Amino acid sequence: MSSLPAFDRNRLRPFFAALESRLVAAADAVVTVSDGVAGLIEKAFGRRPVVIRNSHDERLDRTGAGDLRRSLGLSGEDRLCVVVGNRKPGMAIGVAVEAMSLLPDRWHLAFVGRGYGAERERFRFHPAVNRLHFGPHVAPDEVVPFIRSADLGLVVYEPYSENYRYALPNGFFQVVAAGLPVIRARLPEIEAAIAGRPVGLCLDRLNPTDLAQAIAAGAARRDALRLEAARLAGELRWEREAERFMLLVGNVLGERDGARRSCDAGRRASFSPAGG
Repeated sequence: MSSLPAFDRNRLRPFFAALESRLVAAADAVVTVSDGVAGLIEKAFGRRPVVIRNSHDERLDRTGAGDLRRSLGLSGEDRLCVVVGNRKPGMAIGVAVEAMSLLPDRWHLAFVGRGYGAERERFRFHPAVNRLHFGPHVAPDEVVPFIRSADLGLVVYEPYSENYRYALPNGFFQVVAAGLPVIRARLPEIEAAIAGRPVGLCLDRLNPTDLAQAIAAGAARRDALRLEAARLAGELRWEREAERFMLLVGNVLGERDGARRSCDAGRRASFSPAGG
């Protein structure tokens, strides 16, 4: 926060904090996407939100975007890692790129999303530049079919802030929904969602050497890991979260309806003719 401009730090942030506090207190229900974020909200505002994870809804998938591997001109002999999501400050892009330089030339890395123009320029003279693919992007409902032909999915967020420490990004759910083994940095919410299932490899330290070794190890176990990832995808489905969300909505509406009936009854009692 100390790196913020003085106006933001002294005026804008306090204003938004006060506004959020009023909204959280006045809301019939508060919802967020992970237990870690729920804890931060509870600490800040004294009210714990209901957690509805933003799982993937495979019913909305469309296949019109084609196939990532084919779009890059790669053969079945090439190996392909994919990072899903628009470019964000918390992504260890440089670590992933350097890991590619430690792997054989048949390994490629694709970042599927928007905002990678600066990264393309940054690495244009990198030794692995011909194996780096920045910014192929498709519509949100085409991502999962598009990336299925990859070998591995990388989730390379660094916990440099509380926001990223407790992140549970869409890219994670999309990689799992595509049935890809997940090579990832250790983030508590992702590990809680995986719940110990052998769907990939988890790194305590996110550095090029460890990441390259994890990628190679994941590729050696690719078929078994894909099977476990597909099983996890069957559990991390939006329909399950939607049931909880609709129950929450029903409870809120029921409470409002009950309060309205109670209020109406009170008005009728107030205006009833006196007996006797």
